[in-house]
Amino acid sequence: MLTVDLSDYDTSEDTKKLVSQIKGARSSENGDIFFIKLESIYDEKEMFGNPVLKWGDDLENLQEIPTRGVSSSLDNVFKVVYVNPLINLEQTFSKNKAIIFNEGDNEHDDTELINDIKGLTSEVNNKIGQMGVIREFQSAITEEYKLLKNEGILIEMKSEMAIKGFFSDIIPYIKREDDENYYPTGGDGRRKLLSYSILNHVNKIQYSDKILIHLIEEPENSLHRSLQIALSKQLFENESIYKYFFVSTHSAEILYYMEDTRLIRIYSKEKVECTSYLYNIDVSYKSIKKKLNRALSNALFAEKVLMIEGPSEKVLFEKVMSEINPDYELNGGFILEVGGTVFCKKKVQSNAIKTTEFSHP
Repeated sequence: MLTVDLSDYDTSEDTKKLVSQIKGARSSENGDIFFIKLESIYDEKEMFGNPVLKWGDDLENLQEIPTRGVSSSLDNVFKVVYVNPLINLEQTFSKNKAIIFNEGDNEHDDTELINDIKGLTSEVNNKIGQMGVIREFQSAITEEYKLLKNEGILIEMKSEMAIKGFFSDIIPYIKREDDENYYPTGGDGRRKLLSYSILNHVNKIQYSDKILIHLIEEPENSLHRSLQIALSKQLFENESIYKYFFVSTHSAEILYYMEDTRLIRIYSKEKVECTSYLYNIDVSYKSIKKKLNRALSNALFAEKVLMIEGPSEKVLFEKVMSEINPDYELNGGFILEVGGTVFCKKKVQSNAIKTTEFSHP
């Protein structure tokens, strides 16, 4: 169940978008708290669980959310954007060309340029058709076709630009400032960031009237450490794009700029049983995170953490562990250098990380 605070209606555009769809499910008597609940009702006859969405401001009398086909009123408010860890630049760009360039858009008066391009395209196509190798192939393939079905047709070669339009062959290139050369976007990391940029641009165009929720799976794949840190900064500090998101990651760098968020750490106690911990990173963490060692994000992925004061202690305990338990890191251990006693003091004072344990058989 999701609990939503609507008290910021006057200042939040997202709250206004939600309230516009709630209508009769909200009454003025129950304040600004609103509930959205997912229930699973088992159908004995069909032998499957049927998901039912409900909402309202009275928890004991929630209303079923209006649906039409496979969509509900929630789909008029929220747009869930899934970002694949193997996001493909060519597919992302090709899929969204019509939205990006919108050939039917009259906002830009490019009529004269379009007519010039069409004339040049026609001229190029005629030149291609005059090539001997093209004419020979057209004649040969026409005869081959007539052997299968003898009808009054001719096979001719046409450029894709003439048929699909002059946006069909456009591809993105990287061009450095003050450099006339064009560089292919060949590196996997650069291609991935460009795919993210295209996706963000398209979402702004298409879904400006909706609340975007990003589901980002393992964004660290193919990204250099510095790019992972840069992406972390965008995720946690750029609310114009990633205001609401869920991210799954194995990278400590993706958590570099985390604040005012929740972490769910999942690991297998055994082969079947799974345990998760919920960490609440509240706003007080923001004021102390720069004083803490950045290695804290690495410690979150460890099973057991030994906190030591400084570099000399780190060398000592690494030597000790190498003698008594050389595989301690493989077994989930981690030595965290905290740079003095500030970490322990601040943690006790702020209670910045609150932990709850859940078990899932």
